[in-house]
Amino acid sequence: MLCMFLYFVTSNREKKSALTDEVICSIAERLNKTPAQVCLKYLVNKGVVPLPKSETPDRIKSNLQVRLTSFILR
Repeated sequence: MLCMFLYFVTSNREKKSALTDEVICSIAERLNKTPAQVCLKYLVNKGVVPLPKSETPDRIKSNLQVRLTSFILR
């Protein structure tokens, strides 16, 4: 079983959320998307099937908007 989370380890060995990363946030702002949508789109582009989890109806709807044609990451 393979599990991927939206976290990464910095050079200081600190666990950091990808959703607050400066680069991801700047890409999201430029595309008028959320950081979560950018991360999900990146995974889809890499051929990974993401299984986002949320209990918030607005976030569930936002996650569903990430489809193959919704926006392009370059």
